Amino acid sequence: MAEPNTTLQGIIQAGVAELEMPYGALMGTKYVTLIGLVVLLWDYLLTLNAEIRLIWQSTTKWKSAFCVIRYGVLGAIILSTHVTSGFAHNLSDKFCGIWAAFMICYSLLYTGTADLIIVTRVYMLWDCRRHILKTLLIGFIVTYTATFGFGIVTAIDVVDVVIYEPQLYHTCIVTKRPRFLPAIWASQVAFDIYIVMATFLNAADRPRRIQSQLVSSLYRDGLVYFVALFGFRIMLSIISSIPNGDYSLVMPFFVWSMTSLVVSRLLLRMEGMRQAAGALAVPTRQYELTIRREVEISSTI
Repeated sequence: MAEPNTTLQGIIQAGVAELEMPYGALMGTKYVTLIGLVVLLWDYLLTLNAEIRLIWQSTTKWKSAFCVIRYGVLGAIILSTHVTSGFAHNLSDKFCGIWAAFMICYSLLYTGTADLIIVTRVYMLWDCRRHILKTLLIGFIVTYTATFGFGIVTAIDVVDVVIYEPQLYHTCIVTKRPRFLPAIWASQVAFDIYIVMATFLNAADRPRRIQSQLVSSLYRDGLVYFVALFGFRIMLSIISSIPNGDYSLVMPFFVWSMTSLVVSRLLLRMEGMRQAAGALAVPTRQYELTIRREVEISSTI
Protein backbone atom coordinates (compact mmCIF):
# COMPACT_ATOMS: atom_id res chain seq x y z
CA MET A 1 0.00 0.00 0.00
CA ALA A 2 2.92 2.35 0.63
CA GLU A 3 4.07 2.33 -2.95
CA PRO A 4 0.82 3.77 -4.47
CA ASN A 5 0.78 6.49 -1.78
CA THR A 6 4.38 7.37 -2.54
CA THR A 7 3.59 7.55 -6.23
CA LEU A 8 0.53 9.73 -5.64
CA GLN A 9 2.51 12.02 -3.38
CA GLY A 10 5.23 12.35 -6.03
CA ILE A 11 2.63 13.26 -8.66
CA ILE A 12 1.10 15.90 -6.38
CA GLN A 13 4.48 17.39 -5.56
CA ALA A 14 5.43 17.49 -9.24
CA GLY A 15 2.15 19.23 -10.05
CA VAL A 16 2.62 21.82 -7.31
CA ALA A 17 6.20 22.46 -8.43
CA GLU A 18 5.03 22.97 -11.99
CA LEU A 19 2.45 25.53 -10.87
CA GLU A 20 4.88 27.35 -8.58
CA MET A 21 7.68 27.53 -11.15
CA PRO A 22 6.35 30.58 -13.09
CA TYR A 23 5.05 32.36 -9.97
CA GLY A 24 8.07 34.65 -9.53
CA ALA A 25 8.16 35.60 -13.21
CA LEU A 26 4.40 36.25 -13.33
CA MET A 27 4.47 38.40 -10.19
CA GLY A 28 7.46 40.27 -11.62
CA THR A 29 5.57 40.86 -14.88
CA LYS A 30 2.51 42.05 -13.00
CA TYR A 31 4.22 44.60 -10.76
CA VAL A 32 6.94 45.78 -13.15
CA THR A 33 4.31 46.45 -15.82
CA LEU A 34 2.19 48.34 -13.27
CA ILE A 35 5.19 50.44 -12.21
CA GLY A 36 5.83 51.34 -15.85
CA LEU A 37 2.20 52.45 -16.25
CA VAL A 38 2.30 54.60 -13.10
CA VAL A 39 5.54 56.30 -14.15
CA LEU A 40 4.16 56.92 -17.64
CA LEU A 41 0.95 58.47 -16.30
CA TRP A 42 2.90 60.62 -13.83
CA ASP A 43 5.17 61.91 -16.59
CA TYR A 44 2.10 62.59 -18.72
CA LEU A 45 0.73 64.87 -16.02
CA LEU A 46 4.09 66.62 -15.60
CA THR A 47 4.49 67.38 -19.32
CA LEU A 48 0.86 67.95 -20.31
CA ASN A 49 1.16 71.75 -20.43
CA ALA A 50 4.31 71.58 -22.56
CA GLU A 51 2.66 68.99 -24.81
CA ILE A 52 -0.37 71.21 -25.45
CA ARG A 53 1.82 74.24 -26.16
CA LEU A 54 4.55 72.58 -28.21
CA ILE A 55 2.57 69.88 -30.04
CA TRP A 56 -1.16 70.51 -30.29
CA GLN A 57 -1.11 74.32 -30.47
CA SER A 58 1.78 74.44 -32.92
CA THR A 59 2.26 73.63 -36.60
CA THR A 60 4.66 70.78 -35.93
CA LYS A 61 4.82 67.89 -38.38
CA TRP A 62 5.41 65.43 -35.53
CA LYS A 63 1.84 65.19 -34.23
CA SER A 64 1.20 61.71 -35.65
CA ALA A 65 4.54 60.44 -34.38
CA PHE A 66 3.80 61.89 -30.95
CA CYS A 67 0.45 60.04 -30.87
CA VAL A 68 2.18 56.76 -31.71
CA ILE A 69 4.90 57.26 -29.10
CA ARG A 70 2.77 58.60 -26.25
CA TYR A 71 -0.88 57.62 -26.63
CA GLY A 72 -0.48 54.41 -28.60
CA VAL A 73 2.04 53.10 -26.08
CA LEU A 74 -0.13 54.30 -23.19
CA GLY A 75 -3.12 52.36 -24.53
CA ALA A 76 -1.01 49.24 -25.08
CA ILE A 77 0.40 49.44 -21.54
CA ILE A 78 -3.06 49.86 -20.00
CA LEU A 79 -4.28 46.75 -21.87
CA SER A 80 -1.17 44.79 -20.91
CA THR A 81 -1.50 45.83 -17.27
CA HIS A 82 -5.00 44.38 -17.26
CA VAL A 83 -3.95 41.16 -19.00
CA THR A 84 -1.02 40.56 -16.62
CA SER A 85 -2.82 41.70 -13.44
CA GLY A 86 -4.24 38.32 -12.49
CA PHE A 87 -7.77 39.74 -12.58
CA ALA A 88 -8.35 39.06 -16.29
CA HIS A 89 -10.98 36.32 -16.09
CA ASN A 90 -12.70 34.59 -19.01
CA LEU A 91 -9.87 35.11 -21.48
CA SER A 92 -8.76 32.39 -23.90
CA ASP A 93 -5.67 30.97 -25.51
CA LYS A 94 -6.73 32.61 -28.77
CA PHE A 95 -7.03 36.03 -27.13
CA CYS A 96 -3.61 35.72 -25.48
CA GLY A 97 -1.97 34.68 -28.73
CA ILE A 98 -3.55 37.55 -30.67
CA TRP A 99 -2.70 40.01 -27.87
CA ALA A 100 0.95 38.97 -27.88
CA ALA A 101 1.18 39.13 -31.68
CA PHE A 102 -0.44 42.59 -31.69
CA MET A 103 2.04 43.82 -29.08
CA ILE A 104 4.96 42.62 -31.18
CA CYS A 105 3.56 44.33 -34.29
CA TYR A 106 2.88 47.58 -32.46
CA SER A 107 6.38 47.51 -31.00
CA LEU A 108 7.68 47.52 -34.59
CA LEU A 109 5.63 50.65 -35.34
CA TYR A 110 6.62 52.61 -32.24
CA THR A 111 10.26 51.48 -32.41
CA GLY A 112 10.57 52.68 -36.00
CA THR A 113 8.91 55.98 -35.09
CA ALA A 114 11.19 56.48 -32.09
CA ASP A 115 14.31 55.72 -34.13
CA LEU A 116 13.29 58.22 -36.82
CA ILE A 117 12.88 60.89 -34.15
CA ILE A 118 16.36 60.08 -32.86
CA VAL A 119 17.77 60.26 -36.40
CA THR A 120 16.23 63.72 -36.78
CA ARG A 121 17.70 64.83 -33.47
CA VAL A 122 21.22 63.68 -34.36
CA TYR A 123 20.85 65.30 -37.80
CA MET A 124 20.18 68.59 -36.02
CA LEU A 125 23.22 68.09 -33.81
CA TRP A 126 25.41 67.69 -36.88
CA ASP A 127 24.31 71.13 -38.13
CA CYS A 128 21.89 69.56 -40.64
CA ARG A 129 24.60 68.21 -42.94
CA ARG A 130 23.17 66.23 -45.87
CA HIS A 131 25.82 63.53 -45.92
CA ILE A 132 25.24 62.92 -42.21
CA LEU A 133 21.52 62.46 -42.86
CA LYS A 134 22.26 59.87 -45.55
CA THR A 135 24.59 57.99 -43.23
CA LEU A 136 22.03 58.00 -40.42
CA LEU A 137 19.26 56.82 -42.71
CA ILE A 138 21.39 53.94 -44.00
CA GLY A 139 22.03 52.83 -40.41
CA PHE A 140 18.33 53.15 -39.61
CA ILE A 141 17.23 51.18 -42.67
CA VAL A 142 19.70 48.35 -42.07
CA THR A 143 18.88 47.90 -38.37
CA TYR A 144 15.13 48.43 -38.75
CA THR A 145 14.93 45.96 -41.62
CA ALA A 146 16.46 43.36 -39.30
CA THR A 147 14.11 44.37 -36.49
CA PHE A 148 11.08 44.19 -38.77
CA GLY A 149 12.01 40.78 -40.16
CA PHE A 150 12.67 39.24 -36.75
CA GLY A 151 9.53 40.92 -35.38
CA ILE A 152 7.20 39.45 -38.02
CA VAL A 153 8.57 35.94 -37.45
CA THR A 154 8.22 36.40 -33.67
CA ALA A 155 4.64 37.68 -34.02
CA ILE A 156 3.77 34.48 -35.87
CA ASP A 157 5.52 32.32 -33.29
CA VAL A 158 3.90 33.86 -30.19
CA VAL A 159 0.40 32.94 -31.33
CA ASP A 160 1.16 29.31 -30.48
CA VAL A 161 3.34 29.77 -27.37
CA VAL A 162 1.27 32.30 -25.38
CA ILE A 163 -1.71 30.72 -23.61
CA TYR A 164 -4.22 31.61 -20.90
CA GLU A 165 -3.84 30.05 -17.45
CA PRO A 166 -7.40 29.99 -15.98
CA GLN A 167 -6.97 27.98 -12.78
CA LEU A 168 -4.40 29.73 -10.59
CA TYR A 169 -2.91 32.86 -12.17
CA HIS A 170 -5.68 34.09 -14.52
CA THR A 171 -3.20 35.64 -16.91
CA CYS A 172 -1.47 35.01 -20.22
CA ILE A 173 1.75 33.04 -19.90
CA VAL A 174 4.56 32.25 -22.33
CA THR A 175 5.15 28.50 -22.52
CA LYS A 176 8.24 28.78 -24.71
CA ARG A 177 10.50 31.70 -25.57
CA PRO A 178 10.08 32.74 -29.23
CA ARG A 179 13.27 31.90 -31.10
CA PHE A 180 14.03 35.34 -32.55
CA LEU A 181 12.84 37.49 -29.64
CA PRO A 182 16.40 38.38 -28.51
CA ALA A 183 17.33 39.26 -32.11
CA ILE A 184 14.68 42.00 -32.23
CA TRP A 185 16.29 43.90 -29.39
CA ALA A 186 19.85 43.07 -30.42
CA SER A 187 19.31 44.92 -33.72
CA GLN A 188 17.96 47.90 -31.77
CA VAL A 189 20.99 47.85 -29.48
CA ALA A 190 23.18 47.98 -32.59
CA PHE A 191 21.28 51.08 -33.76
CA ASP A 192 21.68 52.72 -30.35
CA ILE A 193 25.42 52.06 -30.28
CA TYR A 194 25.73 53.72 -33.67
CA ILE A 195 23.70 56.75 -32.54
CA VAL A 196 25.57 57.20 -29.25
CA MET A 197 28.94 57.00 -31.01
CA ALA A 198 27.82 59.54 -33.60
CA THR A 199 26.59 61.91 -30.89
CA PHE A 200 29.80 61.60 -28.89
CA LEU A 201 31.97 62.23 -31.94
CA ASN A 202 29.90 65.28 -32.80
CA ALA A 203 30.38 66.75 -29.33
CA ALA A 204 34.07 65.87 -29.19
CA ASP A 205 34.60 67.37 -32.65
CA ARG A 206 33.54 70.82 -31.51
CA PRO A 207 36.23 73.24 -30.40
CA ARG A 208 36.35 73.40 -26.61
CA ARG A 209 38.13 75.78 -24.30
CA ILE A 210 37.76 73.83 -21.10
CA GLN A 211 36.73 70.31 -20.27
CA SER A 212 33.44 71.41 -18.70
CA GLN A 213 32.30 72.76 -22.07
CA LEU A 214 32.57 69.27 -23.60
CA VAL A 215 30.57 67.77 -20.74
CA SER A 216 27.94 70.48 -21.09
CA SER A 217 27.81 69.94 -24.83
CA LEU A 218 27.30 66.21 -24.41
CA TYR A 219 24.39 66.86 -22.08
CA ARG A 220 22.76 69.44 -24.32
CA ASP A 221 23.12 67.28 -27.38
CA GLY A 222 20.78 64.73 -25.86
CA LEU A 223 23.35 62.08 -24.98
CA VAL A 224 21.40 61.49 -21.79
CA TYR A 225 18.39 60.48 -23.88
CA PHE A 226 20.39 58.13 -26.08
CA VAL A 227 22.18 56.47 -23.19
CA ALA A 228 18.86 55.97 -21.41
CA LEU A 229 17.35 54.25 -24.46
CA PHE A 230 20.49 52.20 -24.89
CA GLY A 231 20.35 51.05 -21.28
CA PHE A 232 16.69 50.06 -21.51
CA ARG A 233 17.23 48.06 -24.68
CA ILE A 234 20.33 46.35 -23.28
CA MET A 235 18.24 45.34 -20.27
CA LEU A 236 15.50 44.00 -22.52
CA SER A 237 17.98 42.09 -24.68
CA ILE A 238 19.43 40.37 -21.62
CA ILE A 239 16.04 39.41 -20.18
CA SER A 240 14.71 38.18 -23.53
CA SER A 241 17.77 35.93 -23.90
CA ILE A 242 16.78 33.83 -20.88
CA PRO A 243 15.77 30.41 -22.26
CA ASN A 244 12.87 30.10 -19.80
CA GLY A 245 9.82 31.58 -21.54
CA ASP A 246 8.29 32.58 -18.19
CA TYR A 247 10.53 35.66 -18.08
CA SER A 248 9.76 36.88 -21.61
CA LEU A 249 7.08 39.33 -20.39
CA VAL A 250 8.81 40.66 -17.26
CA MET A 251 10.53 43.71 -18.78
CA PRO A 252 9.06 44.57 -22.23
CA PHE A 253 6.15 46.71 -21.06
CA PHE A 254 8.24 48.58 -18.51
CA VAL A 255 10.82 49.33 -21.21
CA TRP A 256 7.99 50.44 -23.50
CA SER A 257 6.87 52.90 -20.84
CA MET A 258 10.37 54.27 -20.28
CA THR A 259 11.04 54.51 -24.02
CA SER A 260 7.77 56.41 -24.51
CA LEU A 261 8.73 58.75 -21.68
CA VAL A 262 12.25 59.40 -22.98
CA VAL A 263 11.30 59.85 -26.65
CA SER A 264 8.27 62.01 -25.82
CA ARG A 265 10.48 64.35 -23.82
CA LEU A 266 13.06 64.31 -26.61
CA LEU A 267 10.38 65.31 -29.12
CA LEU A 268 9.15 68.08 -26.83
CA ARG A 269 12.73 69.32 -26.52
CA MET A 270 13.12 69.32 -30.30
CA GLU A 271 9.91 71.26 -30.76
CA GLY A 272 10.97 73.74 -28.11
CA MET A 273 14.20 74.30 -30.01
CA ARG A 274 12.37 74.64 -33.30
CA GLN A 275 9.96 77.20 -32.01
CA ALA A 276 12.73 79.13 -30.27
CA ALA A 277 14.92 79.21 -33.38
CA GLY A 278 12.06 79.71 -35.84
CA ALA A 279 12.82 76.57 -37.91
CA LEU A 280 13.72 72.90 -37.42
CA ALA A 281 16.72 73.09 -39.76
CA VAL A 282 18.93 75.46 -37.80
CA PRO A 283 21.69 77.18 -39.78
CA THR A 284 25.20 76.61 -38.48
CA ARG A 285 25.74 80.25 -37.49
CA GLN A 286 22.59 80.14 -35.31
CA TYR A 287 23.32 76.77 -33.75
CA GLU A 288 25.02 77.98 -30.58
CA LEU A 289 22.18 80.43 -29.94
CA THR A 290 19.67 77.59 -30.33
CA ILE A 291 21.60 75.44 -27.87
CA ARG A 292 21.51 78.24 -25.29
CA ARG A 293 17.78 78.62 -25.80
CA GLU A 294 17.35 74.86 -25.37
CA VAL A 295 18.76 75.11 -21.85
CA GLU A 296 16.17 77.76 -21.01
CA ILE A 297 13.35 75.71 -22.53
CA SER A 298 14.41 72.55 -20.66
CA SER A 299 13.11 73.99 -17.40
CA THR A 300 9.55 73.92 -18.80
CA ILE A 301 9.61 70.35 -20.10
